[in-house]
Amino acid sequence: MAPTFFTTSTSTATATIAPDRSKREKCWLARDNFFSCLDKHNIVDSIREKNKVDKVCRNENTSFEADCISSWVTYFKQRRVAEWKKSQAIEKLEAEGAVRLEGQLPPPPVKR
Repeated sequence: MAPTFFTTSTSTATATIAPDRSKREKCWLARDNFFSCLDKHNIVDSIREKNKVDKVCRNENTSFEADCISSWVTYFKQRRVAEWKKSQAIEKLEAEGAVRLEGQLPPPPVKR
């Protein structure tokens, strides 16, 4: 039997449907509650410190993971760590006397 590359089957697609406004708000509220719990217990990276999270923020994490699609959960957890690292780098630079520049950088030169 030859392999089938194209099919006319009408099976239902399992594409993810984007969350509507109320689902997004529910997700954001669950995220904020989870992150508040992490802040209260001085946890920055909930992925690396999973055991500690399971002990002190299990309910909040469960709600967060139930109320948000998994790609958002991963994104928000990773973004939290990235934002923390960014703020730490800025604090270090400011402590060393760096001054924040306002405005935009000029565009890169065009190679001819």
